[in-house]
Amino acid sequence: MRRHFVAALFAIVASIILGAGAVGAYTIANGGRIYRGVWVNDISLAGLNLEEATRTLSEKYGSPQDIKIKIEETGQGFLISAKSVNASYDFEKTAQTALALRGLKHVVGRDTISLSASYDRDLLADQILVISSEVSPAPQYPEARIVGGDVVINQGAAGVAIDGQELEKKVRYALSLGQTEVTIAAREKDPSLRGEALSRFRKRAGVLANKSIVISSEGETRLSLGGGELLAFLTRDRALDELAFEKLYSDIAQVIERDPQNPVFEMKGGRVTEFSPAFDGLKIKKEELRNRVEDAMERLEKESVSVEISAEAISVRTPPDFASNEINQLGIKELIGKGSSRFAGSPADRVHNIALASSRLNGILIPPGEVFSFNGALGDISAYTGYRQSYIISGGKTILGDGGGVCQVSTTFFRAALDAGLSVEDRRAHSYRVGYYEQDSLPGLDATIYSPFVDLKIRNDTPKHILIQTKANTKDMTLEFEFYGTDDGREIRLTEPQILSSSPAPETLYIDDPSLPAGVVEQVDYAAPGAKVSYDYSVEKNGEVLSSETFTSTYRPWQAKFRRGTGPAQ
Repeated sequence: MRRHFVAALFAIVASIILGAGAVGAYTIANGGRIYRGVWVNDISLAGLNLEEATRTLSEKYGSPQDIKIKIEETGQGFLISAKSVNASYDFEKTAQTALALRGLKHVVGRDTISLSASYDRDLLADQILVISSEVSPAPQYPEARIVGGDVVINQGAAGVAIDGQELEKKVRYALSLGQTEVTIAAREKDPSLRGEALSRFRKRAGVLANKSIVISSEGETRLSLGGGELLAFLTRDRALDELAFEKLYSDIAQVIERDPQNPVFEMKGGRVTEFSPAFDGLKIKKEELRNRVEDAMERLEKESVSVEISAEAISVRTPPDFASNEINQLGIKELIGKGSSRFAGSPADRVHNIALASSRLNGILIPPGEVFSFNGALGDISAYTGYRQSYIISGGKTILGDGGGVCQVSTTFFRAALDAGLSVEDRRAHSYRVGYYEQDSLPGLDATIYSPFVDLKIRNDTPKHILIQTKANTKDMTLEFEFYGTDDGREIRLTEPQILSSSPAPETLYIDDPSLPAGVVEQVDYAAPGAKVSYDYSVEKNGEVLSSETFTSTYRPWQAKFRRGTGPAQ
């Protein structure tokens, strides 16, 4: 008996070894290519390597397509835009899955997998909620309202509805198959209340009509829901009305949610001091909010006149990149670079924009290794963010535009970056020589920006953080940038800008303008000679060249332009 058992066991082990050997042999023979019999939907990937399979899938499917939703019983049609739910395909991941399928069955059989697709579930849920609300005739759910001081009840009525979870599954499946149509059944639904259920609903509404829920944060009331708003949450059971809850969630998020704020620093007396503290960000936990409101509603129906919900209890804190007590660990010890410029003669709106833009860069920290984008740090430059119209260079012309004068700030920032010996990743000179930038400097030490197309970027290639400090003196018409950090011993070599060639400015141009009264003359462009300017910039440390670059700026000759009034005299 024992011999038979041993023999049988030996036979089983031998067959496993032989089978494994066959699979292993096929795997080796395949040489990193997908097995015969492996398909993605209706595409065979047999014999393709990872790169070939990825390319084949990409060419076949491209981007996810919009999905048409058809309601069977009503004949209604809806469209879910692939873009609106952030749908995307991961062709390489799909190909990797196909490549990983190994075994004897794939030699002789067929194994089909679907595309690796992703989408934003919250965005899709929002779309499905909208579709569900538009299926007709829609069920009417019980509703309580306060009209003229009285509680009015709508008991609801039957209609048809779709299953949102089922529709999400169908949409997900359609995406993975590359399909563009989904059909779903609408089923009759009667949420109306009658008899005892209607009496209970009316009683609950009467109790809640004069009560409230208060949501507070850090000891202050952030949102208060009175009786009429509480009645919107009522359903036939203890769950909250979904639309009413979504509105509450949106309202609370707008009032309470915030991004974390790093501390802002100022250099005084050789040390960094904090003048704006760090604070945590707050993000509302949706399900916790739902639980708290459901609990508050239940308590109100029993006893409380009002219930307070702490926002801290329904939110999660996200800490800043560093806290106030870490200020001495950032390496901000000394002045490592400084840049300055003058803007005497600037009109009031230009002065305003210079002061505003520089103030928004004051106190910013650049972590070690980070590429700092001037446009990214400054943000939107428009009337909506406080800028005024002043002259800017755009399309080869000097025109009025929001934020004229901001290039004075980028120019001064560029000079400080050179003085600090930082790596300049992206810089562009102006189209022509601007007089403001040559009041205290030779030509060539300017930097223009025009968001989002033209940017000024530097890299903090020092071992510690860099703190930006700005000083805009609107009385003396001067601007200064100071970079504080840790001096790592680098040496900066900056040659004096050389004018390699020059050309005179064109003759002055007068443009008749009937919108100006006769006799009025306004200058819109200033004469500037053309020039080609060059200088060398290099940074060394311990005998090693960290960076070396020749900056060449080509300025077009620019003519003075005046608008000359030809309209009726005033």
